[in-house]
Amino acid sequence: KLWQKFELGPKDDVFTGGLMHDIGKVTMLMCLEDSLSLVTALIEAEVQEQQEQGKLWAHAVVEIERFLMKDIDHQIIGGRLADRWEMAPEIQQVISHHHEPHEQSPPLLKLVALANLAGSTLFPYPATDAQHPFPQLFQRIEQAMKKSGKTGPEGIDEAISQDIFEDLVDVLNRLEIPSYLWEIVDFKTFFKICYMLAPKIRSAAIAFLQQTG
Repeated sequence: KLWQKFELGPKDDVFTGGLMHDIGKVTMLMCLEDSLSLVTALIEAEVQEQQEQGKLWAHAVVEIERFLMKDIDHQIIGGRLADRWEMAPEIQQVISHHHEPHEQSPPLLKLVALANLAGSTLFPYPATDAQHPFPQLFQRIEQAMKKSGKTGPEGIDEAISQDIFEDLVDVLNRLEIPSYLWEIVDFKTFFKICYMLAPKIRSAAIAFLQQTG
């Protein structure tokens, strides 16, 4: 119920915004395979470098795309496609700026930006689970809970507070997640919910893809 935190208007089509926000990634996957391969190769190299330093990798994918594609990223690609399709201005804005919401951004854009962040904890494409920091932090939460013997929300809170809090803050800073978003929703609560829901959502999504694939 993340949407309840935002004052959405009658023209705010949350479903379409969420469905279409990463259409630029789909376009890259289908039409720009060479560029996408370069992105994944650079991610792999950066991950290895960070691991050698004992650090979690955390680098906004849009920055990697811009570096490799001369200031073009999947937001720009998707935005051009949305403009060509004459989609609603609100949806075009979501597609073009969901990685860069600012404090004056419309509620729909902020909502999709947070939902996109939640999605990256489940399916961090083009990075893999072994590369992206969020699945690794989730694994550490699980290990800490097993060690403490505590379960449920209380066990998760304790694990985050004791073992993971500093790394989580560091990752969010390096991913350049705007701090004002955490005035809307507490980031510890946000990631706790993501952790609790991740297994069910992931298994449901995989089952759906298997049925339709």
